[in-house]
Amino acid sequence: MIKSSTKLLKALLLLVVAFWATIETMADSPRKVVVEQFTSTTCGPCATANPAFHDWIGNNLDYVVPFIYHLNFPAPGDPMYTHNPTMNSFMQNYYAVNGIPAASVNGAATVHPATLGQQGYSSITSLKGTISKIDMTVDVSLVGNRYTATITVASSVALNNHQLRAVAIEHPMNYTSAPGSNGETYFPWVPRLNMINSGTFSEVVSLAAGQSKTFTYNFDKNTAWADGKISVSAYVQNSQTKEVLQGETSQFNATLNLADNYLKVTPNVAKEANFTVTNDKSFELDVTMSINLANSYLPEGWTATIGGSATAKIASKQSVSSKVLVTPAAGAGLAMVAIDVASKSGNKVGMTTTQYLYLLSTDTKLAYFALSGNNAQPFLRSIPSITKHFKEYATIPLAPEFLNAYPLSDFKTIIVADDFPTRGSLLTNADFATALDNAIRGGTNVVFTGVVDLTLAFTTINGFTPNPTMKTIIKDYFGADFSSTLSISQVANNQIQLFPTTITGVSGDPISDNMNYIINQYNGQTHPYYTQWIDMIKPSATDVTPILYVQGTQLAKDKTITGIRRQYGKSRLVYLSHTFDLIQDINNRNQLITQVLNWVNPIVEGDKPSISVASSVDFMDTEVGKSSTKSIEISNTGKAPLVINKMALAFDDTGADGFFTFDVKLPLTIAAGAKANVDINFNPKIVEEYTDALEIYSNDENSAITSINLKGIGLAGTSEEPVISVSRQAIAFGQVGVGTSKTDFITISNTGKADLVINEIYMNNLDNIFTIVETPSLPLTIKSGENYELNVKFEPTAGQTYNNILNVKSNSATNASQTISLSGTGDATSVRDGVAGDDQVFTFSVGPNPFEVTSVVSYTVAASVGAQNVTMNLVDAKGNAVRNFINGNVEMGSYTLDINSAGLASGAYMLVANVGGSSYTLPVTIKK
Repeated sequence: MIKSSTKLLKALLLLVVAFWATIETMADSPRKVVVEQFTSTTCGPCATANPAFHDWIGNNLDYVVPFIYHLNFPAPGDPMYTHNPTMNSFMQNYYAVNGIPAASVNGAATVHPATLGQQGYSSITSLKGTISKIDMTVDVSLVGNRYTATITVASSVALNNHQLRAVAIEHPMNYTSAPGSNGETYFPWVPRLNMINSGTFSEVVSLAAGQSKTFTYNFDKNTAWADGKISVSAYVQNSQTKEVLQGETSQFNATLNLADNYLKVTPNVAKEANFTVTNDKSFELDVTMSINLANSYLPEGWTATIGGSATAKIASKQSVSSKVLVTPAAGAGLAMVAIDVASKSGNKVGMTTTQYLYLLSTDTKLAYFALSGNNAQPFLRSIPSITKHFKEYATIPLAPEFLNAYPLSDFKTIIVADDFPTRGSLLTNADFATALDNAIRGGTNVVFTGVVDLTLAFTTINGFTPNPTMKTIIKDYFGADFSSTLSISQVANNQIQLFPTTITGVSGDPISDNMNYIINQYNGQTHPYYTQWIDMIKPSATDVTPILYVQGTQLAKDKTITGIRRQYGKSRLVYLSHTFDLIQDINNRNQLITQVLNWVNPIVEGDKPSISVASSVDFMDTEVGKSSTKSIEISNTGKAPLVINKMALAFDDTGADGFFTFDVKLPLTIAAGAKANVDINFNPKIVEEYTDALEIYSNDENSAITSINLKGIGLAGTSEEPVISVSRQAIAFGQVGVGTSKTDFITISNTGKADLVINEIYMNNLDNIFTIVETPSLPLTIKSGENYELNVKFEPTAGQTYNNILNVKSNSATNASQTISLSGTGDATSVRDGVAGDDQVFTFSVGPNPFEVTSVVSYTVAASVGAQNVTMNLVDAKGNAVRNFINGNVEMGSYTLDINSAGLASGAYMLVANVGGSSYTLPVTIKK
């Protein structure tokens, strides 16, 4: 995603040369294309479409002037809308926007941004290099808190009652955590203020041919705006037709041009990518070139650096040459390198332009062509555990430029996952159809998944005319046709509206044998205003094999084919009519992905082990203070010994909480065809629902990590008297920097039938090192089956180890006095002034947020502070650390890690990082 932009500044000349300025502005000028997009932080499809669209805009700012407006639907709460609701709502109504994402090019009717991409942005690129009869200059100065924008409009033809719009733009806007439900944290070119305060947010422009006029607007700096990120963009529009005749912006920068954005590389062989930086301004620029690692993706072991000097002075109309040096590691992979060029001129700070360089390893044999939205994520999170395929695969964006740079026929196997808003554009695109036809004829294996909608190959829908080549591919190669023998209620185009439904496989089939899973009603359930559709398939040839059926409330009497496979020449082809993310259980997802890949991309090898185990264990209700035991059966269905070398709880990996426990001697070897049993114990400490996941690490290459979801409910006991229970008997704070603090929690529960009364809560030592946060008023009454959370703070004053005892006394019939040991160590060497978000020490972000199944944490330890001791936990609303991600030294640099919600309930959590004694927190929301 582009994090900064490239824009052109035309400075007004001094009054002493005003005459020459007038002569210049009367001339016709190159056209700037105005792109106005509408989006929202509560729009799921927007999060899917925006990255590619914004990337493209960011790479074409030499002639594109963008405005990205934010709206108050499909759900309210977008902070960029609420900052200026009147302006945003006016622009929505002006362009009659009733669905997002949407984009208008030079005032034309809005279309989906992905449609522009599938069309190669032709409605924009066709205007590049054309001439406008209008010339504009925009200049902005800041004195104190007062901005002054000066906009000059000149025309070689008469303008009659045209409109001038002038908007203060903030770019970019970055949030530490997502401000809305779609997980986006980066927002470019956000309109903050329309400087023309009128009912139409515009100024009337009427000029005679050859005339010019200057408009001056003053506006005050707003405390919500970021310093150094405010510019002014303006355009002239025909008030009758809405056509934008010319646009301009006040930003300035150098222009970065890569010789080639898409390269192939040989593992372990360094590759040079050349680029030039050009100053097309009338004044000298100081530029700094760098690799933006936070916005780059480098596969493990890859490196990227700027070759030569990173700084330069560039005279007006001159250029400098430089290069990026990339060294790929062994194995498959696609790298994305973000190259930043920051510009300055004297005391005036310009903007940063970013270009992206993509490099694909020649070891890549399996390509996953996908968008970055929900449809792709379940596959991306699952395939690394399928080791025999992972070493061959790379994910490649599903966009025309990538399809041209990395042809489908270059790969042994491709998986194509289209997204709902773009499916028509893809399947009706002649270039894509031709490339796919060539690939299949050449023996490439193909998997269609997601909503690669076969109906669009046969029927005109929403103006998409079927492509004859794609129809041939779907019907003659895949052997897929419409079902014609249905006795169920259905909607248009031979699709069913999907309700909670079971998907079943074909017994004995290499892909779907033993498959039986529940599919979600909604697409990820994040945005329930979208209803999922599933194609109904009828084989069009005798050698087409059904592999999946849908069976639901509407299908009581009929089974409908929703997945097929076929061997066509040397190609193995699979069509799945639903997305991986619709499968509720992650183990079912992994199983389906694994078995699809094993069939389309078979690897000849010797006998291998194969693990088989239940996907979940439910302990049901268990009285607090007692224990329930379940035995899980682990089977080896392979033909070689299965070796289990590690078993761990996903969210209590140290076993400190003891809610779920197991006892097994490792390594555990299970002979081919044999079974072994492992007992798991559930030990509820308080009255609540408990979830976790048991992770089994084995030598099964198809499922190196097998997860079993664990669930149980702690219930109050049968005692007619009050009974006290606490969630833990000890709190170990670990190392905390001197002068800083750390807070942790215990939960007090009443597991009896009568009221529990807490009479005393106190520390053994009143040293102010350990303190109770917000001590409750005593006596405190806790009703039967209810809980109370108590916060304890550790604040060391010296570099030593501290201990204390927290006492809780009650009227409990048993164990009336509870003692909780407290311990912690002051770290005098790790005192930092850093606060959450301190970019001198540590920064981190999480996205998407909220999320259903998986999300990614990106974090950076600054080079200025060196290696740091980092502990990072996911903490639930009760203060319990439900998962530990990091516990040890982290070298300076940028990293990512995955969060998986398996075993966690929906709700609010906190990501807590303790870095060198300082605490950093981010809110995280899980929505299942």
